[in-house]
Amino acid sequence: GEACKAFVQKTSLGSHGKFKLSLALVTANTTVPYNKHGLSSSFLHPPDARKSFSAANSSRITTRLSDLMIKPKSWYEENEINLFLNTSIERIDFPNKTIYTKDRTNGKSTYISYGSLLCAQDAEAIQSLSESFNYKNVFSIKQETSAFRLIQALQKQSNNNSIKYLDVLVVGGGLSGVESAASIIGWGKGKGAKPDQVKVRVTLVHASRHLLPSLLTRELASWLKNHFEEIYDIRVVENMKVESLQGDSSIATHAILSSGDCLRFGICVLATGTYLDDKVFRNQLRMAKAPCHGIKVNKYLETSEENVYAIGDFAAITCPITKECKRYEHDSSAITTANLAVANILLKNQGRSMLGYTYVPSLGSHLFSYTDMEVSFWFYGSFDDDLDSLSLIHFGDWEGVLPTTIGGFWVGKNNAICAGIVCNGSTEVYHELKEIVEYKRILSLLNAKAASSLYESLKPSRSSHYQQAMAYYTTL
Repeated sequence: GEACKAFVQKTSLGSHGKFKLSLALVTANTTVPYNKHGLSSSFLHPPDARKSFSAANSSRITTRLSDLMIKPKSWYEENEINLFLNTSIERIDFPNKTIYTKDRTNGKSTYISYGSLLCAQDAEAIQSLSESFNYKNVFSIKQETSAFRLIQALQKQSNNNSIKYLDVLVVGGGLSGVESAASIIGWGKGKGAKPDQVKVRVTLVHASRHLLPSLLTRELASWLKNHFEEIYDIRVVENMKVESLQGDSSIATHAILSSGDCLRFGICVLATGTYLDDKVFRNQLRMAKAPCHGIKVNKYLETSEENVYAIGDFAAITCPITKECKRYEHDSSAITTANLAVANILLKNQGRSMLGYTYVPSLGSHLFSYTDMEVSFWFYGSFDDDLDSLSLIHFGDWEGVLPTTIGGFWVGKNNAICAGIVCNGSTEVYHELKEIVEYKRILSLLNAKAASSLYESLKPSRSSHYQQAMAYYTTL
């Protein structure tokens, strides 16, 4: 979807010359491309969210899949892009530049010839507890069909007058799991909730030491867990595995935890990670080894086959410093790699020099944005050095009430900041975080003033700002 948009933008602007361009998009999805990360957040918001949102947050409301679409179906038709929806790729003949496909609606097989190929598949949801998908009340939220069924189940159960409580189990402490729990709790606690409405009780179980282990520091995760439990009544069970789900032939009723405890529920959401369905590329393209996985690409995002590119979730790029393969399943990475690959396809077609890959990971989310007690966070930066060699410095009022702003910096050699994260910051604070990381600002007593606007946004008092700067200097 992002690649199609980039092709249309770059060719219509005429910046890469005028020539005959034919585009085809092949996807196993039944709909045109959309932002799948939105399925676990805004898409799952309670139905009365529009009424209970504050004016400041109302722009983030999404209740229909069309709101998540990168472009509507009509846009593809207007730009003469050939759409092959609900179509699987059976085989790729790279030497002859031919894709063999199968229409999953009617079973018809066909082939498509190409000049350049862009591998842009999404990572799939890991089907852990595989027997669980035989149950009607167990859902994954990586595909729109399962997300739709989850919403239907929530609507039905939250309006069931025969029950007082609806217990929802969310398995997984990553971004999808945290966003799902934050969205689902609102189905029984929204401002528009009726006195006799079923109360939704959410339990989040995950195997890691703390929430969002690949994104939040231990201190930030502890702060978030405290707000989940104290403010939003979401129970968080850490360092615990769900061994199995049990019930009758069609409905799961309880989960068996690694501790041996039994946890009962009415609805279960599995958000236990993703994997890459790369069977059509194996033994043909150079693949990255575990734990990275994905298709190896060079700095132009080109694979081991000429004129074949990989972007987004599938692109495995070697870090020039650590020589390790890295892969990013971020929206910002999808947009960045799509635009770069499209530019390089057009440049190569004209015999011009291609552009090299540069990307700084950027990831954020808004939790509970259907309330006046929103929790947001944004991460920016990269870890080119070993994590053990980095110092971690926190800032902000950790004892304050929402929406207090807190965060942390990872500091490497020569006290240069390589990454940072801010919770509940304003747009200006997020921009300043990006600027600080990009320019490798040095945290010291002499230049702490360079970031004064950020710190002053966090701490209004000049005296407390000075104390904070001194504390950072002492820590270093």
